[in-house]
Amino acid sequence: MGIRELESEDLLRYVVSQGMINLDDVRKTMQERERQRILRKHPYEIRESSYGRWRTYLPDESKPNKRRLIAKKRGKN
Repeated sequence: MGIRELESEDLLRYVVSQGMINLDDVRKTMQERERQRILRKHPYEIRESSYGRWRTYLPDESKPNKRRLIAKKRGKN
């Protein structure tokens, strides 16, 4: 069987077993791409306040300005 006849899963197993691809790096890259996709859709600025908390808004129809402030001490590692 030649390389052209290998299925995708077989190719993946081979490159992982040969150390050509590190699955942890692939997972991290996928997570970062998903994080960036979500952040691109977020309509409000995300900023760090002077006292070290991250702040942004979320849409909230029950509020007069239609948004709700949220804050967190640190980002997810």
